[in-house]
Amino acid sequence: MPTPRRFAVALAVCALLVAACSGEDGDEGGSATPSPTATTEEATATQGAASPTEELQTGVGVTEEPCPDSIDAEKGCIYLGILSDLTQGPLAGLGQAVTRAQNAFWRHVNEQGGIAGRYEVNVAEYTRDNAGDPDTQVELFGEIEPNVLALAHTLGEQATDAILDQLRERGVVAAPILRPSTWAFEDVMVESGAPYCLATISALDYWVDRAERDPAPLMAVYGPDEYGRDGAAGAKLWAEANDVEFIAVPQTPTADGGEVASTVATILEHEPDVVLMAVSDRDLAPIVVGAADGGFDDRFIGLSPTWQAALVEHPDFDVLAERYWHVTPWGGHWGADVAAFNDLRAALDDVAGNDQYLAGWVSSYPLLAALEAAAANGDLTREGLLAAVTELESVDYRGALPEGAGNFAGDSNAQTGRAATVSRPDAANPSGLTAMERLFTGSTAEELDVSAPCDELVTLDE
Repeated sequence: MPTPRRFAVALAVCALLVAACSGEDGDEGGSATPSPTATTEEATATQGAASPTEELQTGVGVTEEPCPDSIDAEKGCIYLGILSDLTQGPLAGLGQAVTRAQNAFWRHVNEQGGIAGRYEVNVAEYTRDNAGDPDTQVELFGEIEPNVLALAHTLGEQATDAILDQLRERGVVAAPILRPSTWAFEDVMVESGAPYCLATISALDYWVDRAERDPAPLMAVYGPDEYGRDGAAGAKLWAEANDVEFIAVPQTPTADGGEVASTVATILEHEPDVVLMAVSDRDLAPIVVGAADGGFDDRFIGLSPTWQAALVEHPDFDVLAERYWHVTPWGGHWGADVAAFNDLRAALDDVAGNDQYLAGWVSSYPLLAALEAAAANGDLTREGLLAAVTELESVDYRGALPEGAGNFAGDSNAQTGRAATVSRPDAANPSGLTAMERLFTGSTAEELDVSAPCDELVTLDE
């Protein structure tokens, strides 16, 4: 098993998030009849969900009293918590977008009748700002834990690690937003999409298919966090499987930019064919443009946290457009004609396109499926929800992930996603990206035995 890993957001902030998420149908490309699970009613019927007259066992986080701002005051309430980076931490932009998307997601679930026709879901009441700080995360989890059935999301790798033991001990299911391969080995985590390492491997397979040769050598530039190490581990696993020279370049961001300059110098010295980037979006352009200015004319491939749509405004965007490919686990970007994304755009209505919303929307599907299954089993307690999670053989992600994704009943190999969408920068699209290949699974990724988290399968520091 992997090693375990400010106070509440002002009520005005929560109210703002909820109000912002109550948009009606509209926006271009939106579905005329948005539904987070177009088949929610059919699935509920198939699973034999409890009727209003049947007995349902409930516990922490489930009340017979209606939710605040309920749609149907005759229904009870399921409370889900959110522990996110919302104001001042390094992931505040992502946390705000994910939280807004999840408010919209669960409101649409409620509009479709809720869970088992008897409960609506509330995620606003127990939304808290961890500011990216693990100690704050622990304090806030202790505050909301007695009142929630599960966590709609937890954001921040160190912050999530800080409460992992408590999640296990108390059987609290949580949806993580970041995707290290660690989560395939944790029953309480309902992760969505390929982890960074497998997305990396599929993207490298895609590069080889296009280039018709192996990269020589392959380099990974990565940060010290789990995101960085997981992505770099994927690159090394790919290199080992394909007998390719691998160069690891760990990078710790520095205020004066010295680390970036050192990384650029290393790229120019070794002249790799491909540089895998698992760094922050603040470092992407300086490294790519700096290397290009030095004469490097080969490929950069970056994982999802590496890119932000604002990069289309960068004065050297043309260099990024020529040299950079982007990797994401979702089946496209904001404007893509994907059922899940159509539902999301309609639910959020008139907002600027932002792929960060996708993470909040898509990551909600397995928790919805587990709630429906637990209700069908007559047990909406924490124990019942965790049991339902471990029995899920697939989740309907409405085209955002491949068919069959969300197998939480299988072993780590069955549970680990392997498909990646590879994209190029495109200033014409709201996300700044256009997919070249959607949900591609490479042969190396397909064959990898995920017997442990990826950074335990290789040694990056040798």
